[in-house]
Amino acid sequence: MTTDNTTSQWEIYADKLSKVIPWLAGAALLVPTSYFIWFSYHGLHVSTTPDNWGTFGDFTGGILNPMVAFVALLWLMISVGIQRTELKDTRKELAAAARAQEETAKHHTTMKYIEDCKTCAELNDQQMDKLLIRTTTSNGTEKTKEYLSVIEKASATTSKIDKDAFIKDYRGTLLDPLTGTLHELSLALTQWQDLHGNQTCYAVKYYKNKYYSLAGHLHKLDQIDKQTFNRMQPGTYIVKL
Repeated sequence: MTTDNTTSQWEIYADKLSKVIPWLAGAALLVPTSYFIWFSYHGLHVSTTPDNWGTFGDFTGGILNPMVAFVALLWLMISVGIQRTELKDTRKELAAAARAQEETAKHHTTMKYIEDCKTCAELNDQQMDKLLIRTTTSNGTEKTKEYLSVIEKASATTSKIDKDAFIKDYRGTLLDPLTGTLHELSLALTQWQDLHGNQTCYAVKYYKNKYYSLAGHLHKLDQIDKQTFNRMQPGTYIVKL
């Protein structure tokens, strides 16, 4: 049987030949049987002379040997044809198995990359939360400060002096680690989405929606480049690095 569950042409020939062989065997037995019947009908006796039996053997051999040789040749040709068909089908199956194994390995590699991107995005997200929301303790009183509103206010001002003063005051403690983390997050999200192909990755969409406004404020303050800002746009799912 071939790989597509259909009978090969050679197998059809073999089936037909197997049906013909009993008829050929019957014909082979018919020759000596007819010979003995003819002798008995005419009242002749079986010869006891070896020469006569030799002549009879040559006669029957001359009739049967070509028939047997022809059937054997046909059977050999059909056997070779079946073997070639099976070998061809085996090669196809091996090739298909190799392709399937390659696709499986590729899928596992892709899933590993996706998991790496997910882990990177989660770590950067946690770092961003720590940078943007800080809790300090003074005189036994905890005070939480959200720096997103501070950054938003600084980016909205039209005074260059105020912007420069804000950048100077917060560069080392807030802006530099924040822009570096956001840059790494944008790269991780871009690669993550690329691994999903044309399908929307809702986790990527979530992070972009969460940090798009922050990216816009930092871009206005000239803390991140335009490419990083574009990568964080919620509607941008596939952006080449």
